[in-house]
Amino acid sequence: MCTDLVSLSSQTSAYSFSMGRTPLKPLGTTAKLRAATSCIVSLISLMILSYDRYSTLTVYNKHGPDYRKPLLAVGGSWLYSLFWTMPPLLGWSSYGLEGAGTSCSVSWTAKTTQSHAYIICLFIFCLGLPVLVMIYCYSRLLLAVKQVESRWVCTCACL
Repeated sequence: MCTDLVSLSSQTSAYSFSMGRTPLKPLGTTAKLRAATSCIVSLISLMILSYDRYSTLTVYNKHGPDYRKPLLAVGGSWLYSLFWTMPPLLGWSSYGLEGAGTSCSVSWTAKTTQSHAYIICLFIFCLGLPVLVMIYCYSRLLLAVKQVESRWVCTCACL
């Protein structure tokens, strides 16, 4: 269930980003916020999916399906993304045109200390942390699969 909800969330954000619009009417700086939010939501969704796969296969759940956790995960990914995309609108760094001037993004080339601090925080908390969680979850998952495989091979060899 979590996989389906997170996938829908990610697809919605990717659609909004690729089409350059959302169901809401764009207001001023919302185009800038929309692009950044969609990218962060996609990466956080991948992190949530990796954790969901890890916990589903390695942690025994005695209870039946719980729909609150996936809904909290999807809502949390959007809130986390908004938390990290709002600061430029509030004065910490800024948004500006990228490359050919066809899209907006964080002002990567600004030479202010505030801008550098925001970019470092964005890198750590919106790229580094999700990637580390994914590496951890998938490596633990791989280890669990190898353990099961070794037990199965030993059982077959002993017979």
